[in-house]
Amino acid sequence: MGFLHNMNKKYAWGVFGTFWGIVGIGYAVYVEEFKKEKSLISYEVQSNTNTLDIKEEVGNLEIIYKGEDIQKKNLDLRVITLKIINNGDTDITENHFSKHVPFGFILEHGKIAEKPELINASNNFISNNLKISLDSLGRVVFTKLQIDQNHFFTVKILTINNRDSVPVIIPTGKISGVDSGFPLLIKENNSNESESFFNRLLQGSLMVHFTRYWLYSIVFVIIIWIILLPIFTFSDFMKKKKKERLSRKFIENTNNDYNDYTSLIHHFFLIEDASHVRYLLKILNNQDLVKSIIDLENNPNAIDEVLLSLDFNDLKKLTKNSNNKGDLVERFTNSSIYSNLKSLRALGIISTKHVEQGFLRYLREFVKYISIHYPEK
Repeated sequence: MGFLHNMNKKYAWGVFGTFWGIVGIGYAVYVEEFKKEKSLISYEVQSNTNTLDIKEEVGNLEIIYKGEDIQKKNLDLRVITLKIINNGDTDITENHFSKHVPFGFILEHGKIAEKPELINASNNFISNNLKISLDSLGRVVFTKLQIDQNHFFTVKILTINNRDSVPVIIPTGKISGVDSGFPLLIKENNSNESESFFNRLLQGSLMVHFTRYWLYSIVFVIIIWIILLPIFTFSDFMKKKKKERLSRKFIENTNNDYNDYTSLIHHFFLIEDASHVRYLLKILNNQDLVKSIIDLENNPNAIDEVLLSLDFNDLKKLTKNSNNKGDLVERFTNSSIYSNLKSLRALGIISTKHVEQGFLRYLREFVKYISIHYPEK
């Protein structure tokens, strides 16, 4: 929770939440008002296989089909498995089909040997109501019936064609809302067609799953940071500009007191934050505390006085996982507040016996000013 609190203070997650809230509302409006549901029926050739695979000519071999010697006429018998599926965004009813164009297909580079046979359907309604016919022009025609979203039927087609050609399915028909015809998809490998999603999900060794987990995690983190980095950068940029603007306005009203020393206060404010200069004022208002901090270099026991001056959050951070005085001294002397106090001491602004009063007066006025115009959240 502390990490999230610090991230919220540093990177203004409220801005982030507002941004994605706007994106979400915009998308919802788009889906509701502008996005059109897409109607689509696809023809998927699951297989197109040769039933006769005779590599060499055999003199006395005859293959007769309906009175024709296929072998002598250089013909092939092929079986095509065709799946017709509604993979659009809506259910399709019989009223969606055009009355002027048959729903079915024609065959190029071959002819249909027998009326196609229904071998599978996704529901009983299609199984019981689908009728398949072969018209005088050699077109296969299906009944125009309701096909709900993601539902399908599969037919087996026996074809005759020349050996040097492969028969091709040409879909026919039209549904309302779609300018083009039905797309034809050729599936090179349908070995996974009967496998469930869950079974495919579990494929692979433990090492494969382990590698996938870390790869996907890394990609996810990279994508998240690509999205968030501009937001963080913009938030920090706006925060810095606001602090610079406040500093300029304060300096304009206190020209007589602004000098090289007091400019350090604005530097601390811009580099750190408002809480930093408030904490600095709290220390400089207490001469004994200033002396204790300076004495830390030679007297680790002076940390007791320093701890008494800390607020709860700073104390909790400093004493986390350790109450050893040596650790506490090391942590405090590595803090930015200690580094800045050392700079003030090097310039003669503070010592074990005094704090430069002009500097302290300017700091008090500045803290009062930012308390009004830059309140700590």
